[in-house]
Amino acid sequence: MNNLDVRGVPDCFTIISGNTEIADCYYEKENAVPFIIANGKLYLGENGDGHWSVGNEIIGISYSEMYDSEKYDEHEIYDLETKRDKAVTELCRSDKNYIAGRIWINELNEKYSIISFWGSEVKNKSEINTNVINELLNKFGISKDFTIIVVFDETDKGKIVKYTKWNLYIPKMGKNQKNAYELHLMNSKDKHAATEDFRKNRDKKIGRKLTNDKGVEMPVAQYRSMIYSENINRIIRNVLKEYIDKNAKGIIF
Repeated sequence: MNNLDVRGVPDCFTIISGNTEIADCYYEKENAVPFIIANGKLYLGENGDGHWSVGNEIIGISYSEMYDSEKYDEHEIYDLETKRDKAVTELCRSDKNYIAGRIWINELNEKYSIISFWGSEVKNKSEINTNVINELLNKFGISKDFTIIVVFDETDKGKIVKYTKWNLYIPKMGKNQKNAYELHLMNSKDKHAATEDFRKNRDKKIGRKLTNDKGVEMPVAQYRSMIYSENINRIIRNVLKEYIDKNAKGIIF
């Protein structure tokens, strides 16, 4: 295993070791939490949802309460969604240097949490407030030593950096990120529909790669189960240990 490769965009990417996928980070996972950093403050969204859900915190109504059909009818929910989305838009306009990111809790080997960031829309960013990131980690009881940062540069190439070695630098968005960001800004229902073909093709490709002893295509559910089995956990541990070497290019510890 000569390298770790990141493929995708900040809200939907995989980490590959050789031909083995060792982490699959997409926004709909239950352990994926969106957040926005603006005006020096941290705003959290709903697990497995888009960044619009950050607006629930801003307008002071919980996600579950908003979608309580016994409390609100369809038109009232629409009005609340509009108010929520407007609050997020205004938040980002209030700080042109805002950062949108997502954390996958205990994603890698059920031990390492992964944070990704969308690039800058206006200019290169640096000096992200460490207190805000520490607040994020403390919120979920996550250790700095078991946190990995994924950053995409201006050429849209992903890089993996251990948090304790990260320089707090967020590059400007590349072309692919800009295109993906338009999709990212959709509400969760539209986004899910727009990415349906992508997810089906991705799962199909995974299934083709792995077959059982009878040559039958492995269902994606079985694949994901295998990914987090003890065998793959052992592989991941070995990979991470291997890349502690300061000369490694694929991951920086």
